[in-house]
Amino acid sequence: MSIMRSRPVRWVLRAIGGCLVLLLLAAGGLLAINFHDEALLPAAAAIIEGKTVVPVAPEQNLFFTFIGLSSTEGDEPNAEGRRIFALYQQALGRLAADPSQRLNPDRSDFYALAKVREFHYSPELIQLCNQNPEVGAFHCIADAASRRSLWEKILADNRGRLERFQQVSGEPQYLNVLTPVLAAPTIRYFALTTAKRLQVTSWALQLDSGGQDQVIGALAADLGFWRAFVALRNPPLIEKSIAASQVRADLYFMSELLRIRQLTPGQYDALGASLHPSTVAERSVAGALDAELRWSAAILLRQSSENGPRYWFCSAFSAEHRFLNALSCAGFLRNATINRMYRNYHELAQLSEQSCEHFDSGYAMAREHLRRSPTDYLYNPTGTWEVSPGSASLDDYSAKFCNLEGMQRIVALQLAIRRNNLADAQIPAFLERAGADYADPFTGKPMQWDAQDRSLAFRTRPLQEGQLVRWSI
Repeated sequence: MSIMRSRPVRWVLRAIGGCLVLLLLAAGGLLAINFHDEALLPAAAAIIEGKTVVPVAPEQNLFFTFIGLSSTEGDEPNAEGRRIFALYQQALGRLAADPSQRLNPDRSDFYALAKVREFHYSPELIQLCNQNPEVGAFHCIADAASRRSLWEKILADNRGRLERFQQVSGEPQYLNVLTPVLAAPTIRYFALTTAKRLQVTSWALQLDSGGQDQVIGALAADLGFWRAFVALRNPPLIEKSIAASQVRADLYFMSELLRIRQLTPGQYDALGASLHPSTVAERSVAGALDAELRWSAAILLRQSSENGPRYWFCSAFSAEHRFLNALSCAGFLRNATINRMYRNYHELAQLSEQSCEHFDSGYAMAREHLRRSPTDYLYNPTGTWEVSPGSASLDDYSAKFCNLEGMQRIVALQLAIRRNNLADAQIPAFLERAGADYADPFTGKPMQWDAQDRSLAFRTRPLQEGQLVRWSI
């Protein structure tokens, strides 16, 4: 009986031993495969070294201007932003010299570390013109007469914000000059979006008082400025998206103006000049993805230089927790991770520079190309897992700029329809012959016309979340 018991035990022990040997062999093979990192791709290295960056003088750099917009001090936002940044850098140097301040939360806050007072959000601002209506036609100019006293009070209380914003003009230039770190400070963009609502509200009041020429000139210039910003190569994705929201606000306001006012030929010309067809640079995310890669890669390179070239010990944990470091960073190869990120971004960047008509097929193909297979995890498994393979969020950014192009085309069509006094019965034929520059950006077909509610429409992307955008003309 004891012999019968011992045989199964021996078999189990042998099986366990065999499994352990196989696991050790597999682990050894994985370690051997990941022992050497690959060389950094020349194109990726060029981006990391800043060779694709367009240099910008501090006095023209909107990075500093955006910082200065949130401050209650100073008169000129760019100069104020440069002053805040210099104070921040000085304070950061003092913190770096004190080991007890390594986790100070103010390190990620320009204004707290520089000890500068900033504008804060006020609940009354929600009563201004909404720059991004979710449902129905945009209403701002039509409400000016009935809400004049309320709006004038809010504008008077926030005159400093509006005056700062009105100094943002000229030829836009932008470059983020921060040193890439995980806890880098961010710009308070609510100051920019709030100032925009103040601006369009002030335009509505001006129109109600008869200042139509002045408003049209300011609106056309503002739309041209933010379209030029969207086309810049340096800004990262978030800044490019913020600029796109400024363009949308101008388009909403312009659409309402065209809908409720009859303009002169010169006024139509002034607005039409700012509605020229979108350029490749406006919808491209190539420069923005370069900026994202440069930032991420700089952090990885800094970690390697600070913690040694052996990639098994990156800085996820402090030095006294070497075992946790090993677990978190095993299978992580710095150059291989950066190269994979570059390949993913490069394919998406190329797609963004094609016509929006290729969006549906192009991004479906890209998702297939960038899909991770089980064999991808044999080499650089941790880095492969960490790098997003053309995720939906990046698709959304490209969709956002194509959607913006569609909105711009609708307002250009609206202007042409109003200028030529087309009757509703003439509009379908007009849309058919309008040409590719005024078609649905995703299908190339004419914009949809609904005679019942007198609106033009197209379906936004991505399709799973897309909605039919209707613009009443």
